[in-house]
Amino acid sequence: MRRTGAARYKASRAGAKPHVSDVMLSEPAATKASPGPAAIASRVVSIAEAKKNFSELCSRASYGRDTIVVTKHGRPFVAIVGMDELERAMALEDRRAVEILEQAIATSPGTTKVEPRSEE
Repeated sequence: MRRTGAARYKASRAGAKPHVSDVMLSEPAATKASPGPAAIASRVVSIAEAKKNFSELCSRASYGRDTIVVTKHGRPFVAIVGMDELERAMALEDRRAVEILEQAIATSPGTTKVEPRSEE
Protein backbone atom coordinates (compact mmCIF):
# COMPACT_ATOMS: atom_id res chain seq x y z
CA MET A 1 0.00 0.00 0.00
CA ARG A 2 1.38 3.38 -0.98
CA ARG A 3 1.35 6.11 1.66
CA THR A 4 0.84 9.74 0.77
CA GLY A 5 1.07 13.08 2.50
CA ALA A 6 1.05 13.15 6.30
CA ALA A 7 1.04 9.35 6.63
CA ARG A 8 4.26 9.07 4.59
CA TYR A 9 5.82 11.92 6.60
CA LYS A 10 4.96 10.27 9.92
CA ALA A 11 6.19 6.89 8.71
CA SER A 12 9.51 8.41 7.61
CA ARG A 13 9.93 9.96 11.05
CA ALA A 14 9.07 6.75 12.95
CA GLY A 15 11.98 5.75 15.14
CA ALA A 16 13.99 8.82 14.18
CA LYS A 17 15.42 11.20 16.75
CA PRO A 18 13.08 14.13 17.33
CA HIS A 19 13.87 17.21 15.29
CA VAL A 20 14.61 20.39 17.26
CA SER A 21 11.33 21.93 16.05
CA ASP A 22 9.44 18.86 17.27
CA VAL A 23 10.95 19.25 20.72
CA MET A 24 10.26 22.98 20.83
CA LEU A 25 6.69 22.60 19.67
CA SER A 26 5.95 19.67 21.97
CA GLU A 27 6.77 21.64 25.14
CA PRO A 28 3.78 22.47 27.32
CA ALA A 29 2.26 25.84 26.46
CA ALA A 30 2.91 27.17 29.98
CA THR A 31 6.71 26.85 29.54
CA LYS A 32 6.86 28.59 26.17
CA ALA A 33 8.20 32.13 26.19
CA SER A 34 6.34 33.21 23.08
CA PRO A 35 2.60 33.17 22.44
CA GLY A 36 1.03 30.71 20.02
CA PRO A 37 0.46 31.51 16.36
CA ALA A 38 -3.18 32.51 16.85
CA ALA A 39 -2.16 35.06 19.49
CA ILE A 40 0.34 36.87 17.25
CA ALA A 41 -1.36 36.47 13.87
CA SER A 42 -4.42 38.11 12.46
CA ARG A 43 -4.78 34.99 10.30
CA VAL A 44 -3.47 31.42 10.39
CA VAL A 45 -3.49 29.47 7.11
CA SER A 46 -2.19 26.12 5.91
CA ILE A 47 0.67 26.02 3.44
CA ALA A 48 -1.72 24.74 0.75
CA GLU A 49 -4.02 27.73 1.25
CA ALA A 50 -1.01 30.07 1.27
CA LYS A 51 0.08 28.68 -2.11
CA LYS A 52 -3.35 29.31 -3.61
CA ASN A 53 -3.74 32.82 -2.18
CA PHE A 54 -0.14 34.01 -1.96
CA SER A 55 -0.69 37.35 -3.69
CA GLU A 56 -3.73 38.17 -1.55
CA LEU A 57 -1.90 37.23 1.67
CA CYS A 58 1.07 39.39 0.71
CA SER A 59 -1.23 42.34 0.02
CA ARG A 60 -2.98 41.85 3.37
CA ALA A 61 0.39 41.78 5.14
CA SER A 62 1.72 44.83 3.33
CA TYR A 63 -1.29 47.12 3.09
CA GLY A 64 -3.53 45.80 5.83
CA ARG A 65 -0.66 45.36 8.32
CA ASP A 66 -1.85 41.82 9.01
CA THR A 67 0.47 39.08 10.23
CA ILE A 68 -0.22 35.74 8.57
CA VAL A 69 1.16 32.55 10.13
CA VAL A 70 1.52 29.68 7.65
CA THR A 71 1.30 26.19 9.10
CA LYS A 72 2.77 22.96 7.76
CA HIS A 73 1.35 19.70 9.08
CA GLY A 74 -0.62 21.78 11.60
CA ARG A 75 2.47 23.43 13.08
CA PRO A 76 3.63 27.05 12.66
CA PHE A 77 6.11 27.13 9.77
CA VAL A 78 6.65 30.72 8.56
CA ALA A 79 5.03 34.12 8.88
CA ILE A 80 4.17 36.67 6.24
CA VAL A 81 4.61 40.24 7.48
CA GLY A 82 4.85 43.59 5.76
CA MET A 83 8.18 45.38 5.36
CA ASP A 84 7.17 48.05 7.89
CA GLU A 85 6.63 45.38 10.54
CA LEU A 86 9.89 43.64 9.68
CA GLU A 87 11.88 46.88 9.84
CA ARG A 88 10.25 47.74 13.18
CA ALA A 89 11.15 44.31 14.60
CA MET A 90 14.72 44.59 13.36
CA ALA A 91 15.11 48.06 14.91
CA LEU A 92 13.85 46.74 18.26
CA GLU A 93 16.31 43.85 18.03
CA ASP A 94 19.17 46.25 17.26
CA ARG A 95 18.27 48.50 20.21
CA ARG A 96 18.11 45.50 22.52
CA ALA A 97 21.54 44.29 21.32
CA VAL A 98 23.03 47.73 22.01
CA GLU A 99 21.50 47.75 25.52
CA ILE A 100 22.96 44.30 26.26
CA LEU A 101 26.38 45.34 24.96
CA GLU A 102 26.37 48.57 26.99
CA GLN A 103 25.36 46.65 30.12
CA ALA A 104 28.14 44.10 29.55
CA ILE A 105 30.72 46.86 29.11
CA ALA A 106 29.49 48.71 32.21
CA THR A 107 29.64 45.62 34.43
CA SER A 108 32.88 44.10 33.14
CA PRO A 109 35.97 44.94 35.20
CA GLY A 110 38.87 46.47 33.33
CA THR A 111 36.87 47.94 30.45
CA THR A 112 36.66 51.59 29.58
CA LYS A 113 33.77 53.19 27.77
CA VAL A 114 35.00 54.99 24.66
CA GLU A 115 32.96 57.86 23.31
CA PRO A 116 32.75 58.20 19.50
CA ARG A 117 34.93 60.92 18.01
CA SER A 118 33.11 63.95 16.78
CA GLU A 119 33.71 64.69 13.14
CA GLU A 120 35.16 68.13 12.68
